Amino acid sequence: MEMDADRWVMHFQTNREQRLEPDWAAPVTLAADVVVKLVRSLEQFQLSDGGGPASLIAWNCESFRSSSAATRKLVDLWFEEEKEHTRLLFSAVSRFGGRPITSHWSFSVFCWVRRFSVRFELTVLLLTEIAAC
Repeated sequence: MEMDADRWVMHFQTNREQRLEPDWAAPVTLAADVVVKLVRSLEQFQLSDGGGPASLIAWNCESFRSSSAATRKLVDLWFEEEKEHTRLLFSAVSRFGGRPITSHWSFSVFCWVRRFSVRFELTVLLLTEIAAC
């Protein structure tokens, strides 16, 4: 299956240029018990987005990245966007009174399974993105 690299490059560039910064000073209208649950979830998502390597880590990642200039560029743009997600999640955790966590069993498993192969790693990363939506 052929990838439309230009479309994805445009997607990532548009996201970077048009992303609005949330109003971090807006009043919190959620109940305190909801905020507590939300913060726990945000802390784990922030850890997954930024607590580990901001690149492909599978054993065969370099052969995948080197397969074409377009592939290398797309991987770089994807992980640049992930770094931005980390920044936003960190701000959200702070906004709701949480503190970033540095480890969690689920994060350890997440990193471990990413090493199997690029194909498997991309599947795991995409599933994580879908679950976060």
